[in-house]
Amino acid sequence: MISISEALSRIVPPWLQRLRGKALMRGLGAPLDVVRSASADAIDAKFPRTARPDALPYIGRDRKIVRGLDESDASYAGRLRRWLPDHKRRGGGIALLRQLEAYYAISPKQIDLVYETGTRYTLGPDGTITKDSIEWREGSDPAAWAQAFVFVRYDAEPFVSYAEAQSVVSIVREWMPGHIQNFYVWGVYPGGGDLWDYPEGVLWDADDPVLWDDEDAIDFMTLTDVRAVTIGGAYLTVGGRRVVVRT
Repeated sequence: MISISEALSRIVPPWLQRLRGKALMRGLGAPLDVVRSASADAIDAKFPRTARPDALPYIGRDRKIVRGLDESDASYAGRLRRWLPDHKRRGGGIALLRQLEAYYAISPKQIDLVYETGTRYTLGPDGTITKDSIEWREGSDPAAWAQAFVFVRYDAEPFVSYAEAQSVVSIVREWMPGHIQNFYVWGVYPGGGDLWDYPEGVLWDADDPVLWDDEDAIDFMTLTDVRAVTIGGAYLTVGGRRVVVRT
């Protein structure tokens, strides 16, 4: 491709094609070459594809599509290309769960979305979504109906990184139905405590000494940027408490 500076030096009158005139024309054309190159690069980066992985985070931010845990460039670029059809279904429980499913694609999980009214959507590890209704939050304030709760289920006590928690909360915030004023995101696992009658059977005010705020579940909303110290995959503890480092 002929540069603009080279083209200028060829089309000007002969007296500008000599040594000094040619240098002047090239000097005038060089900034235009830079602008043309930068414009072409920007247009090329606008389209999500694996050839430009450096552009994917910016496209994802603009299109409100959060990248999954260890998601490949090819997979993420594909999701970014179908962003418009996905957003057409935004604002419903199924669309929200599908985004969380994509986030956890490398390690599928059961994820429950429960509205204050008791309506529940459950995403299974196999990708199926079911809808039912449960008895929920006995004695709760009827005026607080515009709330929703997301439960990410783990097979064992996990270590949830700050980045994971922030990504999941961001997905829930962007894809939650518009009428929801408050939402909460919890990571739950076998052996954890019960809260707000979920799973059903134990209420907040029951005589149960183990509650979620006693580190028996993970509050994604308040998780700070700390990392637990592990040895051979097991948590290092002192006096029964995990050793963590702040990053």
